[in-house]
Amino acid sequence: MPSINNLSSSRKKTAKNTKKAEKKELSGEERIRRFFRTLHAQIDGAHFHNALKTCDKILRVNPKDLDALQAKLFLLLQTEQYDPALTLIDSFEDPAARRFERAYALYRLQREADAAGLLSELRSSQGTNDLYDRGVIHLEAQLAYRQGAYQEAFDYYTQLLDSSSADSEEHADLETNLNAAQAHLDFLNSGYLRSLDSLPSTLTNNLETVAPLAPAGSNVHSVTASNMVSTTISSVDPSEKKVRMKRVPKGVVPGVTPPPDPERWIKKMEERTRKKSESMPVTPIYSLQTWHKKGSFDSFVSTHKMAGILGVVILALYGDRRSYYQDPVTYHQGYTKLTPLGQMQEVQLGSYLRSEYLNPRSPNSIRGIVPDIVDNRQLLVRADNGGEGGAIVDSAVALLQGLYPPTPNSRVQLANGSNVIGPMGGYQYIPVESVEPGQSIQLEGWTACPNFEKRVKDLYGSPAFRSKANEATPFLNAVRPYLWGIPNTLENMWNVYDYIFTNYVHNETYAFRLPPTFLQQAQAWVDYHESLIFSDTNPTGIGNIAGRTILPSIITSLERISNKADPLSLVIQEISYKPLISLFNITHASDSNPNLKGLPLYASALALEIRNDEEGETWIRTKFKNGTGDFETVHMYGHNGDIALNELIYRFDLTAIKNNQHWCRVCGQRNERGCNLCSADDTLDFSTLESCANKIKEFSVSPSASIIAAAAFVVLALFGTAKIIRARRASPRVPYDSPILNTQYQDEDPKAANGRY
Repeated sequence: MPSINNLSSSRKKTAKNTKKAEKKELSGEERIRRFFRTLHAQIDGAHFHNALKTCDKILRVNPKDLDALQAKLFLLLQTEQYDPALTLIDSFEDPAARRFERAYALYRLQREADAAGLLSELRSSQGTNDLYDRGVIHLEAQLAYRQGAYQEAFDYYTQLLDSSSADSEEHADLETNLNAAQAHLDFLNSGYLRSLDSLPSTLTNNLETVAPLAPAGSNVHSVTASNMVSTTISSVDPSEKKVRMKRVPKGVVPGVTPPPDPERWIKKMEERTRKKSESMPVTPIYSLQTWHKKGSFDSFVSTHKMAGILGVVILALYGDRRSYYQDPVTYHQGYTKLTPLGQMQEVQLGSYLRSEYLNPRSPNSIRGIVPDIVDNRQLLVRADNGGEGGAIVDSAVALLQGLYPPTPNSRVQLANGSNVIGPMGGYQYIPVESVEPGQSIQLEGWTACPNFEKRVKDLYGSPAFRSKANEATPFLNAVRPYLWGIPNTLENMWNVYDYIFTNYVHNETYAFRLPPTFLQQAQAWVDYHESLIFSDTNPTGIGNIAGRTILPSIITSLERISNKADPLSLVIQEISYKPLISLFNITHASDSNPNLKGLPLYASALALEIRNDEEGETWIRTKFKNGTGDFETVHMYGHNGDIALNELIYRFDLTAIKNNQHWCRVCGQRNERGCNLCSADDTLDFSTLESCANKIKEFSVSPSASIIAAAAFVVLALFGTAKIIRARRASPRVPYDSPILNTQYQDEDPKAANGRY
């Protein structure tokens, strides 16, 4: 006879199986209803990016759901994705009904003429919708203000202000905009007459009054010149010696005819040489004549005197933070938080960078940068917002407090003559671009990378690593009582070290009990471990993935700073330690300086200084600051001094992973981080990248190749509209290539790695 326990367990299993059998697939309407419930909660909670994904799920069930389309349009505008918003508007059955949203997107994309045309159509065809009419008037006011039509903007804001409630948020915003337009009008009408009064007398006393210069060749210039000549002739002293007309060449009128070209007597040989030198570009990008010989690079060192620093690219490491867990294989990180100690470390780093590059008395000061009040056109700050995201983004904010500290000069003068200084003694609010791993692979390219994870597993199973593990066993066994359950293996060495170091700094009892040399031994083993994981013998190897993905942002920054037309002078990227290890390996900097292998200290910084010599050539000087130490020069690619900008960009470009498509091929990723390019196209039935590539090849030989290929690339283009948030420059596009189908770690053959991408 079965026992009571057996009967109860059998009944539970039967009930469980019955529940599974009764569960049915939800209908389309029920799924949409649940999706909308989720969408409502996400919008209320301001989780707009997740809400966009929910809209896409609804549209996959019902592509013509008007509510989902309208919600997605709102979310795209809310998240500043204006190009995708314009594409979505075109997909509506009646795009003309979305002219206001189109005009707003065009306005934000700085296409003012197109936006003004749409607004004019709206004003002429509008009905009695007061709310819609107010939106049009408000957008017209913003457009007029941007185009410099301040009187028109003032009239629009006055019209809106008269019909708004005094206790509403809109009323306060309208008053602010109205005052701004009024201030411009006052300055243009009479304020410019008193603008010099606000300057110190030491400056105004030395100013000379001269006639304003007009464009060369204009009628205004000629009239002004003739007036000045006539005035000069009339004011000549009669007693002054007259010009002997016999010595004046024929056709020349004294005081009227312009003087001859002072270079008319230059020898023909010198003139040809001068014209040839003027026509040569100062810094031709990828010009290899000066340093490339027979396919090999010489150690070409700058022997010229440097004229100054054009700008600097800084890669900064976060400060002290709480301990967290990091997966030994995937390197997915847990939650952590910046400590007050880490905040002070980053503020000190910012102060150090300020004294080095912003202080006008410093020999390394950046030429032309504003040292006191930040000019956001000259500064770009980006921060990794991934696993350690909270600590890294907070580190960037703390660094900026030291770089541009509060100043009483951060103030504004009001119409009544009073001065208002910003809060906290003139605190400066500097924007920080947070780089999300789900939107960009640049600052965190090692996560969700199958080939990287496979390489890590292979390294852990290699004979060399097993030999090192046996060598580390005595220490790992001895330190086990101080780990409180953390696995004491060499594979888990990062978590072992992080736990020991964090508690050694923050736990007085732990620091007192920890035996001597244990922290130093843990440091040595974690340096070996992390250098092994994030380095590779080949520059294009998968072990260098962290450095290869950050290279495009460095290249873009170097090119922008070296471009005279671009005001950008200082770029700061707050990152994790992984890209630094890979960059030192890629550039062979760690070969000449073994101290660069392994974990850098908190608040470290790598600086790439863009320098010009007296001959106009551009060079890069690399420096590294490990923790609280000073900057020390780092030599890259075997050079014993500065490296030419052209050579550095060329070498970086050979190694860089330039975009998401390239990253998908290198990592062998098929689904995550935007790699499922064809999975959403039901008509073409593409399930993987391989089938997508094969289908496109098959279509290329069919009679309808152009139509189907166009449809396929439309799918790819629609997916590609999800851009990096506020990306300053788009990544260069590369042609589609068949993905890696084997387990090879490197994406290029070393013999063929000559600019393939």
